Amino acid sequence: MDVKLRNKQVKKVLSNAYGHKNVSVRNGQGTAWGWCDISIKTTKSDKCSCNGFYCQACKDKMNATSQEAEQLLQGIEFYNYTDDMGSRNTELIIQVSAS
Repeated sequence: MDVKLRNKQVKKVLSNAYGHKNVSVRNGQGTAWGWCDISIKTTKSDKCSCNGFYCQACKDKMNATSQEAEQLLQGIEFYNYTDDMGSRNTELIIQVSAS
């Protein structure tokens, strides 16, 4: 699959779930070409007690959002590679921030 088309498809799927302005999808550059770098903005947890750093409730919400995004992207093909230790990895990075 063409990387630009893949990124448009990723943006469309995640925008439907989290809102167009809350999702950023970028392609890696240079030696990271082909990697899909996703940023998702979400709100803080209802049980937020953050004081300068993310509290556990917000961390849990961000982790759940990341896992949900991975599930939404199950049908989209990403590049895969096997590292020196034999682990199979996907060239996909999902970053979630809460505000």
